[in-house]
Amino acid sequence: MTLSVFLCLFLTLFVAWSDESTCASRYGVCQDYRYHRCIAGYEQQLCSGNSYIRCCKKCSSKCLRIERFYSSGDDICRSIYGGCMHNSNHCSGTWHNGMCGGPSSRKCCVASSGPTTSGSCSLKQYTNTNVKGYQGKVIRVATGFVNSMDKINLYAKQCRVEVIVTSSFRKSGKPVSGAIVPPVKISNHMVGHAIDMNLMTRGGFCNSRCLAGQRNRHAMCFIRKVEVVV
Repeated sequence: MTLSVFLCLFLTLFVAWSDESTCASRYGVCQDYRYHRCIAGYEQQLCSGNSYIRCCKKCSSKCLRIERFYSSGDDICRSIYGGCMHNSNHCSGTWHNGMCGGPSSRKCCVASSGPTTSGSCSLKQYTNTNVKGYQGKVIRVATGFVNSMDKINLYAKQCRVEVIVTSSFRKSGKPVSGAIVPPVKISNHMVGHAIDMNLMTRGGFCNSRCLAGQRNRHAMCFIRKVEVVV
């Protein structure tokens, strides 16, 4: 009886290890696709666990550059409060075609709840160890965005940076002080699902110009983690 139990346990662990190694051999990561966006898309049956655990394919630096280029054509999707991503990702609402830059597999996911029609939303004042409001500014986000903010805080802690939030939720038509470019009329800021930020790093303060220069290694550590998962 003891031997049979041991063999059963060994085979279970071996199968699980085999699944994980198959994904890893393709430089992928096994994770719950309901909670993690994967830029390069997911593959099924390469990971152990339930059907929600899928292999997120590696997105190289070239892949990230292409994604940023595609994102420049996502305004139509954003205008209906959606997000563009590979259609192997989980969408809690409805997929829409023809609203995203890039190939046909990159589609617009609009949450089933949609934007509120009453002009109000459920907001939460956010604070955490590595996310601070600029000059004591209060950070307000939608309750549905708190999980993403927690991930941002985690990545900031891992990369030893502090996220300085300059703008979070804002009402439609409200002027944005200190804006470098004119704010768009329709934005995720208006539903509490976006922040503007700079970084305080061990190499000094890092603003948009610093981030674009990609020379601050702590800042780039943070940006790469956010790009791949958030």
